Amino acid sequence: DEIVTHIPGLIDQRPNKDLIIGAEKYSARQFSSILTTIGCPYACTFCVRSYDRSFVYRRMESVMEELEDLKARYPVTVPALIMDDCVLTNSKRFREFTTAFRAARVPFEAGARIMSITREKLTTFMESGGVRMGVGVESGSQRVLDRVKKRLKVEETVKRTSLLKEVGLEWQAFVVVGFPFETPDDLKMTEELLLKIEPSFVSI
Repeated sequence: DEIVTHIPGLIDQRPNKDLIIGAEKYSARQFSSILTTIGCPYACTFCVRSYDRSFVYRRMESVMEELEDLKARYPVTVPALIMDDCVLTNSKRFREFTTAFRAARVPFEAGARIMSITREKLTTFMESGGVRMGVGVESGSQRVLDRVKKRLKVEETVKRTSLLKEVGLEWQAFVVVGFPFETPDDLKMTEELLLKIEPSFVSI
């Protein structure tokens, strides 16, 4: 049987965060998360999305409405935390996304896949209000990357992340440790890679 993973039209529903129990206890930072897509076109085996490579896009009009809600709630604008898996992957969608945020004048942070990073996209990202980027580095061991079907070469990680430093964008490296097949040598390679690429933050 076909597995239904997305309810049609659900992503376009603007969330009413006032319905959260104890909403008044949450900070601006905690209320600033926004989802503009569901899914990921890749199939990394350690990820919850590895079984379903479909991608559903939220209407930008709906995203803009939520941004206006965020601005109304917090006069001192906080960065919106974009929960999407890979903002840079679809170039057409990325242009629509950055155009919307530039118009809303809301700073934001978002995640990106390493192979989608280009100098042009990083410049557009920052000009549109992007203040931080999260990047899935995962491992410094090519053996591990291949085993989890990351479709990424370590040398590309070094090359593409150097652009983040060159343009002056703060960025966070996500790494995974503890794969059942991982060895101390693999972990050492990850440590050496992180020391080489010098992310602003590391999330394990």
